[in-house]
Order: sequence, then C-alpha cells, then structure tokens
Amino acid sequence: FSKLMIMQDLYRWVHKHRKKSGFAEVNWSDVLKEKSRENLVYSPWIMMVWKLALLPFFKLYFHLKVIGKENFPEGPFIIAPNHYSMLDGFIVLASLPPPVLKKSFFLAYEGEFGTPRLRPLAKHSQMLLINIDKDLKISLQRTALPLIESQNLVIFPENARSRDGRMLPFKKFFAILSKEINVPIVPTLLQGTFEALPAGKIFPKRTNITVKYLKPVYPDDAGYEELSDRVKKAIQAEL
Repeated sequence: FSKLMIMQDLYRWVHKHRKKSGFAEVNWSDVLKEKSRENLVYSPWIMMVWKLALLPFFKLYFHLKVIGKENFPEGPFIIAPNHYSMLDGFIVLASLPPPVLKKSFFLAYEGEFGTPRLRPLAKHSQMLLINIDKDLKISLQRTALPLIESQNLVIFPENARSRDGRMLPFKKFFAILSKEINVPIVPTLLQGTFEALPAGKIFPKRTNITVKYLKPVYPDDAGYEELSDRVKKAIQAEL
C-alpha cells in the first residue's frame, strides 16, 4: 500500500505526449476518463473474510477504535488516510463498514504484490496493482476505473510511510482524481500505527490504534493544490 503514484512521472508523461501528433489536447480529464480495457475483479465476500479475520485481532491487540462512519457520502469517493505503517492498509480494511468495504478498492504497487504467489491474492482482494515504469497510461486508467464504475478508492496521498511519525507532503494525484472524476475525498486519520509498527520493525507493539473518518471534502472549484491542502489540513487538525 505504500508505493503509489509519483507525480513527476505523471507530469513527464503528459508533457511527452502533448508533443506527439494526436495528443496536443491531452489533459488530466482525457487521461483519467479514458476507460481502461480491463475489468474490475469484485470480491466482496473475500473482503468480508479479511475483515472478519482481522477485526477481532485488531480490537483485542490494539484496542482498535473507529470513529466517523457516518461521514461516508453517497456514491463513489476516495478514502485518503495518513500513512505511518505497513499496518495502515489492513487497519483501514478492517475498520470499514461492510457496505463501504465491499465497494472499496486499494491501490498497490505491482513490485510488491505482483509476484506469482501474491498476485492471485491481490487480484481477489480488490487491490489495483500499478506499474508506472511498465505503462503509465494503463496504470492511470486502472486507477480511475473504480471511481468511474461508482466504487470507492483507498489511496495514501503521502506516497510513502513516514519514518519519524510526522506527516509527509501530500502528492496531488488523489486530488486530480477527485477533481477530474468529480468525487469527494474522505480525509482519514490513523493514530497509533506508527507506535505499533514503525518502518524497520517486524513485530507490532501492543498499543491503542484509532481510525477517524472525517467529513468529506468536495472538489467544487478548488484547484489540485488547494484540494490536496484541504485534505491534509483536515487530518492535521485532528492530530
């Protein structure tokens, strides 16, 4: 869940293709709304098995507390948590209400989950594997597909785990998705996961973990940078 889109690669791709015949009018809307040729693999009951397996353990070991479930909007949306630990994706999965979880896809890096052993598991766990080095355009279309098909997308805007427990700068890719596909963002606060399993550690420490889903942020007339800042500030205000 940690290695997501790098914005400079996206800009490089757009800049390159603007110069080619037939791509003069390329913009973010063109790139993201061009539907992928792939089909989403829906595995709602497998997602529920994950939840039923993880949630009791997280409640017992981490005293997991979930706040703000009432803040999920109608229709497709982006869930944007801060990123402290390898636990984060699993904590989010376990904390989502069943109706939301069944419609949620998680963005992941093919280099980590694309091995012969893990790929089938990822495929049937509603994970979208991307590889921007192999084909950036396909990765972009694949990422947009859940939102276009009225599903939800979980994406960590920081692009990497924090090494010191402080939030990293937010990349703008999630804001571009929100703006161009016109879906709201649910800022999500994760507290305690850094203390439980920081980068470099193998075994999680027993500590309290809280997930707080905040009120949705709508794209409206905001630019990408402003929209990204709104989400980050909403999370920071709860720290």
